[in-house]
Amino acid sequence: MKRLKRRGREVENVRVMFCKPCHSEVHGLFDTATLARQYSTVEVLRSAEALQPYLEWIRKKP
Repeated sequence: MKRLKRRGREVENVRVMFCKPCHSEVHGLFDTATLARQYSTVEVLRSAEALQPYLEWIRKKP
C-alpha cells in the first residue's frame, strides 16, 4: 500500500487488479472517490448491493 499526500494530508492509495470487464463494471457503478470512501477493501466491495446482479451474472461465465 502506497501513501499519498492529498490536500496536505496523507491518504492510502489502494489498488486492486481486476479483469477488464470487472474493472469497467466497478467504475461504471462507483466513482473513484466513492470507492475510496465506502469500498476500500475487496470484501466490502463484493458486498455492495449495486454490484450483486453483475457478480451473479459473471460467476456463470467460463
